[in-house]
Amino acid sequence: MSCGCQPAPAPAPRSTPERACTYCPNPGADTCVRTHPDGQHIYAHRACAEDRGDTILYSSIESPTRPGETP
Repeated sequence: MSCGCQPAPAPAPRSTPERACTYCPNPGADTCVRTHPDGQHIYAHRACAEDRGDTILYSSIESPTRPGETP
């Protein structure tokens, strides 16, 4: 936010950490398959979760690279 005498600072780009998959050694898990009572989310690749019949609670999506582009 700016008072108007100086331009507002640009928002810092959001970086997402490489999430580990609970089922395989590859990084980049993109779905949450469960949460623990302490609030910790457990992630997996969509394909790994589907192979095991896990219910996907939610998935991460990549932001569009250009305005107006859909992911």
